[in-house]
Amino acid sequence: MNGTMSLGTIPGLVLLAAVAANAQAPTPNASSQPAAPAPVALADQPYVDASFGFSIRPFRDCTVVRHKRMDSEGDVELAQFSQPQRGWIMTIRLARTSRTFNPDDLLAGLAEKLTAQYPEMKILARDKLRLAGRDAVRLAATVPLGGTLWFRQQTAIFYRQNEFFVIVLNVPAADRGIAEKLFADMTRSFEIIRSEMTQELLQQALTRGTELLRSIARERKLGGRLVQEHYLRILVDGKDSGYLWLREMRLAVDRRDGVGLRQEGWLFEADGNVRRQLTEMFLSDDMTAERWNTTVDVISPARGANPARRLTTREQGVRDGDKLLVAFSKSPNSAEMSDKVVEIPESYAPGAVFTLFPRIADLGRPALYAFVSFNSERQGLVLRTLRIVEGRQNLAIDARRISATRIEDSEGLIPPVSEIYVDDAGRLVRIVAGNIEMLATTLERIRPLYADKVAATEQLARQLAKPGGAPAARKTTPGGKNDKVAK
Repeated sequence: MNGTMSLGTIPGLVLLAAVAANAQAPTPNASSQPAAPAPVALADQPYVDASFGFSIRPFRDCTVVRHKRMDSEGDVELAQFSQPQRGWIMTIRLARTSRTFNPDDLLAGLAEKLTAQYPEMKILARDKLRLAGRDAVRLAATVPLGGTLWFRQQTAIFYRQNEFFVIVLNVPAADRGIAEKLFADMTRSFEIIRSEMTQELLQQALTRGTELLRSIARERKLGGRLVQEHYLRILVDGKDSGYLWLREMRLAVDRRDGVGLRQEGWLFEADGNVRRQLTEMFLSDDMTAERWNTTVDVISPARGANPARRLTTREQGVRDGDKLLVAFSKSPNSAEMSDKVVEIPESYAPGAVFTLFPRIADLGRPALYAFVSFNSERQGLVLRTLRIVEGRQNLAIDARRISATRIEDSEGLIPPVSEIYVDDAGRLVRIVAGNIEMLATTLERIRPLYADKVAATEQLARQLAKPGGAPAARKTTPGGKNDKVAK
């Protein structure tokens, strides 16, 4: 597939992100187990961070970790690129200072800071240059650490007043020759893809989004227009490939009244693999309590000498005050979970808000909203924007004419942009993201297409379940009533 489905509007669609190419950031071999290092070169495609508005081409065949993490000095680490076999690691940070620096002052300050941190460091070069049309500085040094001599290069690019993008590359000193040229090429590829005008627009959108969140909590209007049950066909390159089953209900958890959402997706791929994802969410009426649980199963039939297999991953999250506590599978089928604590700002929007957005925002008033949200792929926070587009459109879906409002969903106003169409009641009627399309449908339309496929897949999944392992998923044939939801 060559499209990517936005996870901001329907958080339960991680299954599509797993199979759709990441048009937003075609990361260079972002696997957890990189292959043996090839000759060092720049990656073919840039890494794009739409939330912070920059792109860069890192070195090829690297593992990419996308996150937003505060370090001990108050800088925000945005991404890390590593190649363990070669011992290379590069980080990109956003640094803020208490006063304004010129390039000479910044170079002196960097040298003083690093020398204090590494007393045996030997500075080899200090340069002033221009990158991305802005002033920048570069410092190169050797640092003995852990019995190894490292070659460190660090570039700081002036961004806004008292803010800098900082790129740091550490390699074994023996690789200095190739690392110097490659680092120069990588930093020259660095681009700031957000203008000052766009930045101001996003700040206004964040303010608008935060005000909407406050009004929802204040007026307790989260569950005023719930959709009890809804179906969407999933088309890939115009071909029926699966469906989504969406349900919303009033729910009480730990004596807190709120809204429960259940989103189940099935995707039947051309190669015979089947992906099933179930996401269950809860959000209290006052917006202070949130939790979610996502399970993704990939079931592959036997092919020749390759036996059938089932790969399961899980993610769980709960909000505790201004923190998110998130746990996710360390690897498919692993019983071990990794834990992560994420601090959230006032502009943070729980996943359920994006699904309910068409029914809690005023669709008659075109506007741009921005929120900070949790992204499962990055396992951290991103900046999501939702734009209500002026004017209504007439859609033809299954011989029905539907008047719909378009909402554009993206990260940080950077393509790709997903198109979401909703009817007067705020129900999803069409979603377009690359070569993936979703269309509102009925149980009668999808049952003949998928009931037998779902039943066969569930039977195979039960056969593959390990004794003593996690129980197989409940039967969830489209329209089935054997799936119980807490009331």
